Amino acid sequence: MSDTNNIYLLPEMTWVEAAEAYKQAKLAIIPVGSHEQHGPGIKLKVDGAQAYEFAKLLAKEVHPIAVVTPPVNIGVSHHHMGFPGTITLRNSTFMAVIEDIVSSLKRHGFRKFLIVNTHGGNEPACHVAMNDLREKLDVEIAYTLYAVLSPDAIAKIPAEKRGHGADPGLAVALYLDEDLVHMDRLEKGMEHWPYQMIGPRDKYRVDFPFYTHEVTDNGAFGDPSTTSKELGKEICDKAIERLTVFINDFVKNA
Repeated sequence: MSDTNNIYLLPEMTWVEAAEAYKQAKLAIIPVGSHEQHGPGIKLKVDGAQAYEFAKLLAKEVHPIAVVTPPVNIGVSHHHMGFPGTITLRNSTFMAVIEDIVSSLKRHGFRKFLIVNTHGGNEPACHVAMNDLREKLDVEIAYTLYAVLSPDAIAKIPAEKRGHGADPGLAVALYLDEDLVHMDRLEKGMEHWPYQMIGPRDKYRVDFPFYTHEVTDNGAFGDPSTTSKELGKEICDKAIERLTVFINDFVKNA
């Protein structure tokens, strides 16, 4: 949805343009997502596409102090492999990709990085990577699963309607790129949990490594029936507002 004016977007640049951008930019934004199922009505590329579109909006807000790298469009999605079309990386492979991106940019002068993630399955690997690389490469890497920066907007979604293939991710997808969603194919999640206290909406939770096909027949969780593009915009706007405050502080001594 975003245009590329007033954004340092590396995939759209020549090396000469990148060299000029690097004279002003102090931060590299790394969008990461996945290539996985989100139920019968959402395209497999949704997480990576969302991460990239959100990163563009964020970079435009803080221009010219940030560049956006190519998105990491495949993530850690082994738990969704029961559904055709899903492609996964091992945690070690995913972390190696992040390391190589950071190492490449460090060679050209960057010391500050922000990973913008849209896929919960990437979180453990992102946390390990950003801690390890600070010690290994002497860089500073911040991380956000950006939707959590908008709890006030997300609180408007009834708990029973939230989930994979529903809001808040669905609303954000509709706002950032409505072509990611087939509205006429969306379905309520067909959930059947084998144990108590392992579901994403349980008040008290015990972590359990379930495979998605074991607990939902159609790959979806929650109820998408009340989603809206307006909610997605509110989630993104609040996240960008708050990340802008962080970024300006994060790079002040860069």
